[in-house]
Amino acid sequence: MDNEQLKHDLGKMMDQRFEMFGAAMDQRFEAFKVDISAVVTGNCAELHTQIQEVETRIADRLNAVESAVKRLSEAQTTHLKSLLTFMEWADRTDEQTTNILKRLEAIERRLTNPPAAA
Repeated sequence: MDNEQLKHDLGKMMDQRFEMFGAAMDQRFEAFKVDISAVVTGNCAELHTQIQEVETRIADRLNAVESAVKRLSEAQTTHLKSLLTFMEWADRTDEQTTNILKRLEAIERRLTNPPAAA
């Protein structure tokens, strides 16, 4: 065999080995893509589940806060009604006390200044 033939055969062998290496690398890359895809899909699913759990907890807490605010509002309304009733009673009592005092003063004047006998 001459030198040229040897170079040609060596080149052909190198090309074949390079192609085999490339094919092996392609297979490994495809397997790697599948593995990465599975990991990403799993992580996304887990993250989605965690987000749903957080959303549920937040919604529950907001509902609890709304309920507490509603109860507080109802309690305030009840207390305000009671306070209004008390204030109305106090106003009526003041008027009645004033009227009683006026009548007592009138009686006292009549008793201290009896009318002249005719």
